[in-house]
Amino acid sequence: IRVGYRHAESLDPDRWHLTALMDLRALDLLGRRFCRLDTEVMGIAAWFEIKRLRLFVRTKSIEAELSQVKPGDWLDDATAVEGTPPASSAPPKGDPTLAAPTGLALSAVALSFGDANGVAIAATWDDPGRKGLTYEAQLRETPAGEWVTMVVDDATFSARSGPVNSGLEHEVRVRARSIGGRSSTWSASETITPTAAASVPAPSSLAAAPGAAGEAVIDWRNPQAAFDHVKLFENMANDLGTATQIGGEFKGSLGELKTHTETGLAAGTHYFWARAYDAADNPSAATGPVTAVVT
Repeated sequence: IRVGYRHAESLDPDRWHLTALMDLRALDLLGRRFCRLDTEVMGIAAWFEIKRLRLFVRTKSIEAELSQVKPGDWLDDATAVEGTPPASSAPPKGDPTLAAPTGLALSAVALSFGDANGVAIAATWDDPGRKGLTYEAQLRETPAGEWVTMVVDDATFSARSGPVNSGLEHEVRVRARSIGGRSSTWSASETITPTAAASVPAPSSLAAAPGAAGEAVIDWRNPQAAFDHVKLFENMANDLGTATQIGGEFKGSLGELKTHTETGLAAGTHYFWARAYDAADNPSAATGPVTAVVT
């Protein structure tokens, strides 16, 4: 209210608001907040607040924006205008301490990079029950790796790393930040040793051709490195995600040429894919699609 009181007084329509153009003697106004203006021509004899000064070098003049002020603009006794504030039973608020996040938990996230597999780290922590906080999460390889920032989702109290080195222990820590920029202490760190799934080599030389009516013949070569079995997939759209497995699981030796004839197919273009799997059913990258036009 006290700040707004002066502004409200400045809106008085009986007050002067001037733009004065003066010679260089007005340089004396630099560094001043107020000045006195007396002019018989305009009938002014008052104090003004200096809002802005502009120097024009070419014309050697100074322009000043002035607003009239009066002694009553400053309150000697604010309570005389504002009254006495109501009493409050609530205790005064101090500077609250921002608590460190709790309940930090870590998990490994499997990644796939074509013919290779990788692993990342996910972190979650408890909802502190306080609105307006953001978070910073970091991880490093133990015992003395460099701290790396994780991608944080403030809404779900979670974070995720990029790919990390498989089989090495990592530690993660997290802290909270207030809207005002204050940070909590780091949480107690948690550790995890994420391990990427073994990479499974993909089949090669996949081919498909129409056979007899309603049939397609699919050929492929088994992977040249360790695998357990191969699965084939078929779809009448170029979409592996909605494709159906056909023919069961195909065993065989490394590099062996294999063939399968699929029957009972509808007429039209069919798409085929092949994937190899290890004994734990971890898949390779998909080979394909190849097509056959079934009659």
